[in-house]
Amino acid sequence: MPHIEYLSAASLEMPRTPDDLYDWVMGKCDELGSTLEAKTFARSGALLAKTFYDEIFPLAIYVRAKYAGRQDVFIRPNLGNDNYDAEICIGLGPKAETSFVETTYSKDGYDDALRIEYLTKHGHANLTGPLTVNGRQGHARRTIEIESEAIDRRELVARHIRFVEERIRAKSVASYGSSHVLLVAVDDYLPFRGALAAAELHEAIISFLKKLTLNFSSVVVVGVAGTVYFSYPLLSVK
Repeated sequence: MPHIEYLSAASLEMPRTPDDLYDWVMGKCDELGSTLEAKTFARSGALLAKTFYDEIFPLAIYVRAKYAGRQDVFIRPNLGNDNYDAEICIGLGPKAETSFVETTYSKDGYDDALRIEYLTKHGHANLTGPLTVNGRQGHARRTIEIESEAIDRRELVARHIRFVEERIRAKSVASYGSSHVLLVAVDDYLPFRGALAAAELHEAIISFLKKLTLNFSSVVVVGVAGTVYFSYPLLSVK
């Protein structure tokens, strides 16, 4: 069976307009869910797959919301070790401006990885039930158990608000600049689904942004389901 290259560094870093990037990302999501082999790669935790879902997917949602339809805006994701995950060139010619995007995903990465590992093995996984793991990753006798237990919605929302605060707070200790935007991806499939939970998130973000010193022009929060979008120019929340 020929080797299939689902993602490459070159394809991830290719400059695209906002609409082109969004369409490419959504098309790639369809491809990565189309076969068992593709799903296995998507869930593998491989660097390019993780970068695609954790950085480029929320970036595509952000630029489509902010720059949809514009042909004079180009986005180039950055896989290097610079202090930004993407650069956005806005406008054409000598008056073009560049902004930089630093992306962070507000989730429990370890818990998420265990549920994906369970999903890959069993074909299903409870998203919120308590889990236990025994054995090292890759060990033949490693086991993961997930209880089929519902979690109180208020607890779920509070937990994910803490994730958001932790991710934003972590960025307060690094050096960025006035041309940088902090993009925060949140889960609006479950915890922030619905207007009340989204409003609670919004109020919580305003509250803790007032207590932080961040070297960004703005903080933008996007939901990976595409229903949450909040933008906070930092001068306006002081």
